[in-house]
Amino acid sequence: MEKRVAIGLYRLCSSAEDRTIAHLFGVGRSTVNVVWRQFSTAVGQQLESQWLCMVRRAGMADHAREFFAVTGFPQAVGALDGCHFPVSPPKKHETGYYN
Repeated sequence: MEKRVAIGLYRLCSSAEDRTIAHLFGVGRSTVNVVWRQFSTAVGQQLESQWLCMVRRAGMADHAREFFAVTGFPQAVGALDGCHFPVSPPKKHETGYYN
């Protein structure tokens, strides 16, 4: 089990290729891939409830006010990692959209 966690952490924290990690830990490349998928799934399941929580309908207005106070972005309750995704407005009512 310790080797599997070590492989998962090494893959997470480095830019090494699977074959390099396989050589370092004395396992096959496919084993590194399987261990990585199991490791990332397990970590994701453990952290999901702490880091991803959906806003309940009852608290949505409060979240929207707080988010607007911090960001100046109206009618939103959160953002994903600060990335901007361009949204094309419909041909009608283009002026009603801000992107």
